[in-house]
Amino acid sequence: MANLSVSKILTIIKLPLSNRYRIYTSTIFFLLIAFIYLNTVHTRYKVSSKIMVKTNPGMLLAEVSTDLKSKALVQSTIDQLPLDVNYYDEAAPQKEIYGDLLPIKLIWNGKSNYTNALLFRPLSSHSFSIEHEDTIQFFEINEAVNRYYGKFKVVRGPAFSSHFSPVFVKINQPVSLFKAYYNNLKINKDEKSNVITLSVLVNNAQKGEDFLNKLLELYTSEKASSTSRITQDYNVNLQELGSQVAALKIAAKNSGRKAEPVKNSGLSHQQLKTLEAIAPYLQKPVEQFIEVPYTDEVQNTALRTDMERLNKTELDKQRL
Repeated sequence: MANLSVSKILTIIKLPLSNRYRIYTSTIFFLLIAFIYLNTVHTRYKVSSKIMVKTNPGMLLAEVSTDLKSKALVQSTIDQLPLDVNYYDEAAPQKEIYGDLLPIKLIWNGKSNYTNALLFRPLSSHSFSIEHEDTIQFFEINEAVNRYYGKFKVVRGPAFSSHFSPVFVKINQPVSLFKAYYNNLKINKDEKSNVITLSVLVNNAQKGEDFLNKLLELYTSEKASSTSRITQDYNVNLQELGSQVAALKIAAKNSGRKAEPVKNSGLSHQQLKTLEAIAPYLQKPVEQFIEVPYTDEVQNTALRTDMERLNKTELDKQRL
């Protein structure tokens, strides 16, 4: 009987390793591994946005792409969004919560070098506790907190309740935060359709959407400001050039010599005719792009410089 019992036990032990049950054992094993992985690794989202760029001749999508991923623009975007703190529900610490789902929000006073997570637990509608390492401390909503891990106050979030689920809070270091967004920001361009696709990999989809929207908003605002500055320069150059042409016409009329260089102007009759051809251009609307006549043959240095500046301004306007 004893030998029979041992035999049955060995048979049961070997059963999962038999060919018949091996496939079921493997499936259960891999499902268990997948479950553990999904519950310990943060969820990542790829958020994308497509924009169509209206380009003029000579304007490349590559230039727009480079401007969109400039370090200064990315840093400005981060500075204008509440990205300095990450919040996680204690019940699902692998999923980041953000925006309208936040029960509380931290308003920082300065920066912090603390890298460990803080656990915030509700006590009432106006108080909470902070657990960190082996310490528990109690505070009031809107109370100024001044501890070695940072200076801040806690305010009620959109999803606040007196019994909100405890929240893990992780403070993002400025350099690491910038690298996370800059390195995960991808820009692809389609030359055929003039479409640029922006995408960013983040822990929260809404956070990624806010980042891309703010990035495009700041980019548009920056270019609009640049266009306004160039238009002002354009108007100044236009007035200077118009004044010089008018002065040259008066000098030519007073000289009475059409085939000889105009007195004190350094221009020949042919060059003066070239300048007179600019007159229709001077009356065109600012929005239209018409190239100023060829400047190399103009001997008057001041006038040639103004014409070259005007040409450059027109090109800048066109590219924008």
